[in-house]
Amino acid sequence: MPKLTIEGETIAVPAGTTVLQAAGKLGIDIPTFCYHPSLSIAGNCRMCLVEVEGQAKPVTACSTPVTEGMEVRVNSPVAREAREAVIEFLLLNHPLDCPVCDKSGECVLQDNSMAHGKMKSRFSFGKVHKAKVVDIGRHIILDAERCIMCSRCVRFLDEVTKTGELGIFGRGNTEELGLVPGKRLDNHYSGCVSDICPVGALTMKEFRFQSRVWFLGRTPTVCPSCARGCSITLEHNLNAINKVGVRRVFRLMPRENRSVNRSWICDEGRLRFRFVDEKRIMAPVRRLSGREIPVSWDSALEALVAILRKTRRGRVGFLLSRSSTVEDLYLANDFISRHMKGALVALDTPPNRLPTSDKLLMKMDKHSNSAGARALGMRSPGRDWLKLFKKASEGKLDTLVVVGHEITQLFPGAIQARRRLKELVVLSSNEGVTPSMATLVLPVAVFAERTGVVVNCDGRAQLFRKAFEPLGQSRPEWEIWRDLLGRFGTPRLLGNGEAVFRAVADRIGAFRGLDYSSLGSPGLNLAKASRRVDGRLGASGVRLRGLR
Repeated sequence: MPKLTIEGETIAVPAGTTVLQAAGKLGIDIPTFCYHPSLSIAGNCRMCLVEVEGQAKPVTACSTPVTEGMEVRVNSPVAREAREAVIEFLLLNHPLDCPVCDKSGECVLQDNSMAHGKMKSRFSFGKVHKAKVVDIGRHIILDAERCIMCSRCVRFLDEVTKTGELGIFGRGNTEELGLVPGKRLDNHYSGCVSDICPVGALTMKEFRFQSRVWFLGRTPTVCPSCARGCSITLEHNLNAINKVGVRRVFRLMPRENRSVNRSWICDEGRLRFRFVDEKRIMAPVRRLSGREIPVSWDSALEALVAILRKTRRGRVGFLLSRSSTVEDLYLANDFISRHMKGALVALDTPPNRLPTSDKLLMKMDKHSNSAGARALGMRSPGRDWLKLFKKASEGKLDTLVVVGHEITQLFPGAIQARRRLKELVVLSSNEGVTPSMATLVLPVAVFAERTGVVVNCDGRAQLFRKAFEPLGQSRPEWEIWRDLLGRFGTPRLLGNGEAVFRAVADRIGAFRGLDYSSLGSPGLNLAKASRRVDGRLGASGVRLRGLR
């Protein structure tokens, strides 16, 4: 391995490592604009210029491979002067938009100007003006004056999505970013160009003028929109009141995870956060003789226990969700197996909206924890949901418990089937047709309001974390199943989700040896984790009893 010296510190790195990467291993900051770890190296912004002993002029750290005995000076007068010149050049025609720019507070140009600029302008002539506030796609606005020609967006669209909607046209100070003739930026990953833009040239329509970034809290979590389970950061402001009322979540941003989604997320997942704050069910509701009565949790659970106890064996059905967490499904399965003998259970359901998938990230399976259900041993025959509703339509069910589904989207005759039921119990976070037909509605917390584990399509268990308290009286699903177990005579000392997951790890082979702390930020592949614990992979959970 080549050995080199950077700012007086010596390090040995693998051949092919760049000066920028080697400096990063030593904790030495070299500023960049065009460099991105998930894109090819362009070396066109010149912000990472450093002085190398024996070289006639400064070199770009991002594109220069290390050599044996190389001596690099990052903060020498020559290197500092070169970076100051780059900043001054970039600011010559950059507009004074900082007070109104959405990127303000997370702008790399601002940061590098403060850390590496001259802090004194020699500006004495008119700026070159370019197109501003240009609608270039379904979600993206272009401000060409702010662009510093780093080419990150162009490389992303050429190398990652391979759709090539953007290009850089012209020469010199008339050079400009724009759409390729005949195209619009409407691919499924268009929001990523805003993420990687180091300035405010490309901004999301949905976030423009909504919040200053320094007001936003950030919580690492997992995207709930499909089986990929992309690592994301949920950005929230608990003090925000805007024209639509109180709003807590402002955007979902990709969180780098080389094992799952690298640095990207799709637009479908990115923009699916409105349900966290809109049309939420705030308290348990009991409907009797056409009257809607808000009730306490104790009363709601007593009513549920009474409903289940009076329903005859074989005439109760459960429609569970593969979007529920490992903790939820484990306790739901435990309760049904112990106390609902002969119950009809369905787990598999079709996509409840137009399915979108591709070879990059998006999966046809829009459930976030299908693999987790399988790892628990919960396998049911396909199309069980259809068989369940046919039983209801034929009057062969008295009670149906639905978790997180809009049944009118699953079964065309759902409304008619509902009329044949005596009781419809719904566990849901948001208002909808199904909760409006229920005799008992129990409000459940959404992913942003709780901590839990899901397993993605590649078998990687990941932990999503609670960002803020649940709205109203909403509760995590596992709490409801735990309390039902207790009321049916199976007391459990499970005070939080972490304790439930420890119970899962004790009983289910695929999760053996895992806990919340061991999952870490990137998560763990279940097969590898299991082999590390005892050299084998198993799933010793109770098999889901479907309709056979």
